[in-house]
Order: sequence, then C-alpha cells, then structure tokens
Amino acid sequence: MSEADNRGGPANGEQPDIRFDEEGTVSSQELRDADELERLRVENERLRREYRHTRRAEYNRTALGLGLVGLVAVGAGVVFPSAREVLLIIGAIGLFSAVLTRFVTPGRFLPVDIAEGVYDAVDESRGALVAELGLSGSARYVPLDDGATVRLFVPQNDEVPLSNADDLRSTLVVSQDASRRGVAFTPTGRTLFREFEDTLQGELSETPRSAAQELAEGLTDGLELVDSADVDVDREGRRVSLRLRDVPFGAVDRVDHPVVSFVGVGLATALGTSVSVADARRDESEAVVSYVWTARSNGDEQEQQ
Repeated sequence: MSEADNRGGPANGEQPDIRFDEEGTVSSQELRDADELERLRVENERLRREYRHTRRAEYNRTALGLGLVGLVAVGAGVVFPSAREVLLIIGAIGLFSAVLTRFVTPGRFLPVDIAEGVYDAVDESRGALVAELGLSGSARYVPLDDGATVRLFVPQNDEVPLSNADDLRSTLVVSQDASRRGVAFTPTGRTLFREFEDTLQGELSETPRSAAQELAEGLTDGLELVDSADVDVDREGRRVSLRLRDVPFGAVDRVDHPVVSFVGVGLATALGTSVSVADARRDESEAVVSYVWTARSNGDEQEQQ
C-alpha cells in the first residue's frame, strides 16, 4: 500500500480536501478562504487610496479655480479704482476660500469652534460686500437652468422678481434696472447638501412636506449638525418652518448660515424654484427658520404637500 493510501488521501496527485478534525488539521478550503479574504482586504485598501486621491484632486482643482478668481478680482481692483473696494472684497473671499478648500480636506476632524471661526470670517466678508453695495433684500436660493446648481442671491430689494437666473453665475449681478441688481454667492450649504444626497436611497422628494422632513432628518441623523429638527408646513404648501435645537455657527439670521443654507439649497433643488428665507431667529437653545417660495418655474401653479 502506498504512503498516500496509508494517509487516507488520493494517490492521483490531486490536492486533498483536508478538513478540520479533532487534532486541529486545517482544511484546504479554509486556506482558500483566508487567501480570498486577504485579497479582498488588499483590493479594498487600494480602492480607498484611489478614492482619497480623487477627492484630493477635486478639492485641489476647486482651490485653484477659487484662487484664480481671487487674483483676477484683486488685479481688477488695481486697474479699476472706481470699483476697487468691492473687487478687493471679492478677491479676499476668493483667496480665503481657496486656502480653506486646499487645506481643510475631507475626512479630517474639525472642532466646532474652528469651523465656527472659519464661517465667521466668510460671513464678515460677505456681510461687508452686501453692506457696501447697499443691498437690503432677503437671501434667495435660486436653482439655475441646469438643475444641478443653486446660487445664493441677495437682491437690491424684495419687490422685483429675478428676471434671469443665469445672471447669477456672476458674483456681481448687474442690470439696467437698479432694482434687479444684487450679489450672488456659492451657498455655504452646497457641499453639505451634496454629502447628504450621497446618503439618500433615491432622489429627494419633490413635495414640500416630504422634502423638508428628509432635510430635517439629514440635519439630525446624517450630518448631525443639530440635536432635533421639527418641520411645519402651512396649508397652502408655500411656507416651511423648521424649529431647530442646539444649532452651531452662531446667529441664524446672518448671511447664508450653513444650516439655513443647507435647507435652502435642498428646498430649491427639490422644488425647482427660488426659495427665500422669510424669517430666522433663535433664543438660547432653539432657532426657528422659515422659507417661502412661489410656483414652480415650469408654470405649475400649485405645489403638492
């Protein structure tokens, strides 16, 4: 009898399918499973590195674009003395945003007080520009025609509707009609909303009540920016109010507060129309923010709740 026969294995040269026994013999299936697990671990790590590299490259390109905008604005301020103060403010915003985008990378923990300090600087610059231009209108979150971009628009006043949303692609919105002039920014809540969209199973609801409820859950469960968020929609479905508890980033009535901005961007995207901040106030622990809008830009006269 051969040695293979004595061991109880095949003598034809095939790999024996050894299994665990009472003596602790390791089966070939277990070895294959371990090899497969290691291969998957290595592949997963490779994909993670590629993802981080892609995100870094995206942020670097954004930072470069913002930096170029800032430099152009500063250069224009030197060339055009009559608009120097406004252009220098725009340049400072662009350069500061470029530095922020370049060095505050995704995945890095950022303490709340540092994040609030960064927003304070952005708010101060934007507030100075709004005051310098003499704008008194309420902040509006306006979806552009491509449907994927929302801009924050601060108009000259609230009386005259915006004539052309594509004008908002420029920071300074200039029109022959002075009442239609204003300033447009990239909303601070844009990136927050994109992160929130990545967590959705499908599309954001297109009805006011459902969309507001999903956004409120995003603030509490997804982004964890507030402790609680209660939603109230009026009977006509044209006004949404959120009661928020423990809101970071200071006063909610400042220009483009990140939490207020997140909801504004989300509602404008979901409803496909301009959304205005009608009211924003807070006490020691709670804040109430209300949004209003008109009919859809496609001509629909009634929104469903």
